[in-house]
Amino acid sequence: MRSKKIGFKKAFSTSLKRLFRARNIIIISEHKVDHLPLSGVMQILLLAGTLGLFSGVSYITGSYVAAKSVIREKDRKIVSTTQEKVRIGEEMNLLKHDLVRLSQNSKELSNYNKFIVDADVKGDTRSLGAASPAAQVLGGQDNIGMSERISYLEGRVRQVQDENDQLVVAIRERTDKKISEFEDIISMTGLSSEKLEHMAATAPAAKADGAPDAETSRAVPAFPAVSAGKKDLRAHGENEGGPFIPYDSDALNDADRDIITNVDRMVLLHDIVTQLPLSQPISGAQTTGPFGQRVDPINGRWAIHPGVDLAGPTGSRIFAASGGTVITAGHRPAYGNVVDIDHGFGIVTRYAHMSKIVVKEGDVVRKGQQVGVQGSTGRSTGPHLHYEVRINDRPVNPVKFLNAGEYVSEK
Repeated sequence: MRSKKIGFKKAFSTSLKRLFRARNIIIISEHKVDHLPLSGVMQILLLAGTLGLFSGVSYITGSYVAAKSVIREKDRKIVSTTQEKVRIGEEMNLLKHDLVRLSQNSKELSNYNKFIVDADVKGDTRSLGAASPAAQVLGGQDNIGMSERISYLEGRVRQVQDENDQLVVAIRERTDKKISEFEDIISMTGLSSEKLEHMAATAPAAKADGAPDAETSRAVPAFPAVSAGKKDLRAHGENEGGPFIPYDSDALNDADRDIITNVDRMVLLHDIVTQLPLSQPISGAQTTGPFGQRVDPINGRWAIHPGVDLAGPTGSRIFAASGGTVITAGHRPAYGNVVDIDHGFGIVTRYAHMSKIVVKEGDVVRKGQQVGVQGSTGRSTGPHLHYEVRINDRPVNPVKFLNAGEYVSEK
């Protein structure tokens, strides 16, 4: 065995010397011929340098292409998100216009009915003739001007009623479409829209500063119920405005009230979807560890992984997947530097193994706000983000929420 090893080394050495034997590079100029000696060691160094240069160029080129691809994808998402916001804004403005018009029409009908009642009280009902019902109420030659006015109003009533019918159809179509979209998004996460609506509808009113009660913040959202015909009003939101148009429920008929109820449900579902953790907690990351059953990367045994591992570029920032309240910000042996954010409805997101935490317990964070920096603290084999979504302290698959977020950005 020893002789075979010696023979192999000798054969390898001989082959290496033969391949990189001493050579001369002949340089011919106009008046002389020079010889540049090139030893075997020099040849090996030149070959190693050439390979190193080629590898470096290949690595830089690959990194540039990958970075360019990531930037292009981010630009696409930014454009898609911007277009979605513009589209939603246009839809909501159109819906507000239709609702205002519906309210005005209903008020006009109410005023007309009041006018007819007053006329009935004051008029003479004995001469009916062939005039319109409202004109018959007034009767007599002295009231021809009033009769013409009433005829005009009756025509206007029919016109307003036709316009109302068209508005009701348009509003119902828009609200039904948006409600269906919101229900699809919630369904993709594995949650029940009916249960979330019930939780939101039975939530206590927010405090004056907008913060939810500490006892109920983990189970319910931070806004009160919204329902037509009730006195409960939503908490005032940021970045809102417009003229004040009082809501007159007495001027609406049953169909109109159904529309308002539908709009309230659409707004409520929109608030619920906005509150769900659907955005990416780290940009340009690759999934390195799946949710559920897997082989533990440290001891090699089968284990349950309560989240997903997402590895981004070195120094990647970690963002809140949605707005909420920081309930944990510190170090745990298994998780390392970890942050937990409560989003209401019993939903909590967890961001672990971070090298740095930039929020503290009790902070109210908004969607997309930085909470830390990617790292490898705690029970970790390399820099990445361990990301969890927990409902009532039970882990669920975060990929469902991330996929729902991708669906929202593509709409």
